[in-house]
Amino acid sequence: MLYYDKKYNTISIQYYLMNNLYIIALIIGIFVKIYDDIHDLNIKIEPFIDESLKVIITSLTALLSYNNYIVGLSIFAGLIAVILSDIYTIIRKETQELGSNETYWYSVIFAGLIGSIFGYSNNINVSIKDIFTVPVFIFAIIYGLFIIIEPKYFPEETSKNKMIFRGAFTLINILILMCIIHYNIVIPDAIIYSIITMIGYSGTSTVIQYYLSQENVSIPSIKS
Repeated sequence: MLYYDKKYNTISIQYYLMNNLYIIALIIGIFVKIYDDIHDLNIKIEPFIDESLKVIITSLTALLSYNNYIVGLSIFAGLIAVILSDIYTIIRKETQELGSNETYWYSVIFAGLIGSIFGYSNNINVSIKDIFTVPVFIFAIIYGLFIIIEPKYFPEETSKNKMIFRGAFTLINILILMCIIHYNIVIPDAIIYSIITMIGYSGTSTVIQYYLSQENVSIPSIKS
């Protein structure tokens, strides 16, 4: 993963690649939330900006998945939940078709899968057996609770309570990351990327929620 190159008395290029991947994970989280809120809140936006966000999110997801194929497999596993959720919604006749925002996420999921396939074929830096560890199990429980609790208790798009919840979740993720670093906990990089992505996602959400919670604030339009 990260190692010192004694031959050239310098940190190897892989060091920079891996650290850039942490930054990429953060950017993915930030941009995903920005794109999501643009559509959920019906913010008027220029098509160029909208398409640019799509390209950035899809490309960075594929790149991250290529360098750590478990990331892509994890994203692809989410596709099953998405499909089941859509089928359930259609069966209940709550909606007859999906909007462009919902269907776009399928392309992100498949980008992650494609990146994972090429990453796995090149034997890149990780073994799938590494995901069956206690820290990963704890991580799965925390995120599972988040996925279950938030829609149930905070179904609205914006509110002060949701802002507080997202802010608290951001701090929890930051504390988890600090503990991993401080105590040198052995955990797959895929989990680290997921934590950092969630920090970017929930942190951005907290800022947006705070902005929209202020009095006399209207939803802006974004133009190129």
